[in-house]
Amino acid sequence: MGSMKYKILIIAGLILLAGTVFAQKQVKYHNPAPKETLSPIVRDHLRWVMDEKGWHLPNIADVRAIEAAARQGDPPAQFRLSLMYESGYGVEQNDARALRWLRKAAEQGFSPAQYDLGSRYVRGDGVDQDLVEASAWYQKAAEQGFASAQKNLGAMYARGHGVPQDFNEAYVWSSIATRSGVEGAIRNRNLAATKLSQDELQIAEKRATTLYAEIQQRAPEGTDG
Repeated sequence: MGSMKYKILIIAGLILLAGTVFAQKQVKYHNPAPKETLSPIVRDHLRWVMDEKGWHLPNIADVRAIEAAARQGDPPAQFRLSLMYESGYGVEQNDARALRWLRKAAEQGFSPAQYDLGSRYVRGDGVDQDLVEASAWYQKAAEQGFASAQKNLGAMYARGHGVPQDFNEAYVWSSIATRSGVEGAIRNRNLAATKLSQDELQIAEKRATTLYAEIQQRAPEGTDG
């Protein structure tokens, strides 16, 4: 009897652990794009996103609605569908389809997708590793106000990864990301500052201020969640 209870406890523990791992895996997809940037067809079908009630996978109607919107060319729906295929949420997991829908959304100028595609090129995830391509996608997203892309672009300029090494640009983009509250951007900005003269630093700071204001004027509110 004692042995049976022990086995039951082990099984229960494994189930609980599996549930925890599953939940942790999903967290990276929580609110991949802020609601302000999502079309109504996607915003109305977010039951698969973590909320106060826990995880809810989409039903067939949800999946079909998102697929239909994606095929009609809606970038947020294409991005959402990409994440669903990447994770296997409501659809059969398919890396090729995930990348295809991600690229479609990125090519239409959807900044969360541009950032995600840039990160794939950094990692070589589903594509050949290409830092030049990565920096190009980060640049597109950064110019739209996607703060994480701004931070990563600044780091690439500091290291000369995919772009010529340029501490002025590194300072500018890191400074802009700092104003958006991105963790780690302050350190990157301060490191870049040590590579600049006082005159260069003043010029870079002035450009960062001007560029940040321009981006804020044209970027959707809450571009980077």
